[in-house]
Amino acid sequence: IKVVDTLGCAYVNVDHRYYNENVGSTETDYTSINLQPGYQKLCYENALDYVRYRHTDSDFVRVARQQDFLRDLREQISPGNELGQIDNVAKSVGRAISSTFHSSAAELIELGKLIAFSQTKPLRQVKFETSDVNFQFNGGSYVTTIPALAQATLDKFLNGHEQLSLPAPKRPSSQHSHHHSHAAGTSPASLNLFPNRSAGGSEAVKAALGVPFPVLYPTLQTGQAEQQTVRAYTLNDQQGNVHHAYVVVWQQNTLGGYYDFEGTDWLNPPLFAHARTEVINGRSYRIVDDGSHIHVVGWRSGHVLYWLTNTLLEELSNAQMLAIARSAQPLH
Repeated sequence: IKVVDTLGCAYVNVDHRYYNENVGSTETDYTSINLQPGYQKLCYENALDYVRYRHTDSDFVRVARQQDFLRDLREQISPGNELGQIDNVAKSVGRAISSTFHSSAAELIELGKLIAFSQTKPLRQVKFETSDVNFQFNGGSYVTTIPALAQATLDKFLNGHEQLSLPAPKRPSSQHSHHHSHAAGTSPASLNLFPNRSAGGSEAVKAALGVPFPVLYPTLQTGQAEQQTVRAYTLNDQQGNVHHAYVVVWQQNTLGGYYDFEGTDWLNPPLFAHARTEVINGRSYRIVDDGSHIHVVGWRSGHVLYWLTNTLLEELSNAQMLAIARSAQPLH
């Protein structure tokens, strides 16, 4: 809470509705939380409750949520530390850190400056290799592994220097070509993508009635996904200016797997402060990645910014992310 407060709260992409009202029952006996999906500013207890939550997902999803929160938080630190944020953060958390450094305050400030250095670098997510994510023993649930998988995880952490690999752009078809216009393996079905149900589009239209800009809606979704929330809302930028936005949430699986499609007239949110730019099939995309996987892909159309966010565990492939983004069409 002190770190978030020192930095003036954090803009975070909340992936789905988080709600619990603790009324003392067994089912609700954990921290109360009430967060709507969408890009928003989290402060104080809301930020803490968000990163600690794990009651409808798993420890892996919670860790991924915490990594995502740190990814968003670091975008809001001034790279040159002109505001003294790093020094203030180090002091605010100093009492909570045990260190073998002889002059821990100065050393912590130096370590903190690595945050600023890392802003232009991907935040790589190394997944723990497991043999069972729900091993039952003496009434408890455990994550288990074997030595070979543990070693593979360690090797990936220490030596994994993966590069983002994007699908090759489609080549224009030619009547003189001996190949089909769609290369093998690039059809939506081959990517486990299928047309969205029209009912979902109707819900998006209703939710977007108060949005003063064109609403795009993906015409493709993953085969197992179910559309959940559709929400129109407003949010303030760092200067207090009000912006309009909307979000559509799909549930990919029952253990914390949600991906979102969003649009806003805020053209430069911190989310894309250090995104890479890639031109694919004539469209300029802004991509936030972890070194090998697309976490967020966005683009501008007129005076609107649209983007698609992967699940916290990045379960959608790069090809799926780009195909869903390309499928977005205006709603009428």
